Amino acid sequence: MVLRVRQRRGRVIFEVEDTGPGIPASLGTRIFEPYFRGPNTSAPGIGLGLATVKRLWRRTADRSGVRAGARGGALFWFELDEAPASEAPLQPASLRSA
Repeated sequence: MVLRVRQRRGRVIFEVEDTGPGIPASLGTRIFEPYFRGPNTSAPGIGLGLATVKRLWRRTADRSGVRAGARGGALFWFELDEAPASEAPLQPASLRSA
């Protein structure tokens, strides 16, 4: 699995790509429905992983999607607004100057 984060035109794009069997286009957005599992799935699970991801995306991301990955699996992505430069990242207390 590969995780990528990049900036583009005031947005931050997060991508997660795997090398699994991919997702047939015929399944469309059904893969995000609770308890849905693709045909011939032998991996353990009950079909809630992608449904949970979709709920998180809808609460935070303006845009999201899935497509075939370059490595043969699936590539899931979502975009967020880039934080303004005036918002400094938080630092642990041990790194702050007194």
